[in-house]
Amino acid sequence: YVQRGGCPTASDRVLASEMGVAAVSALMEDGSGLCVCKKNNKVCTMPIEDALNGDDKQAVLEKYEVFKTLW
Repeated sequence: YVQRGGCPTASDRVLASEMGVAAVSALMEDGSGLCVCKKNNKVCTMPIEDALNGDDKQAVLEKYEVFKTLW
């Protein structure tokens, strides 16, 4: 938030709480090697390898094109 120049919004705080709950739940179920993410507007876990391999590259590229057009 310092980089962005502002305070966390209410939705930032809710998302952080939801991700924290998902992380602890995954650990309690022996879910090591997972990362918590927001996909299709839902908090979920996925293997770290999948996240690093970028299974959603197309979605990222589409967003990049939109932002490139705007800026």
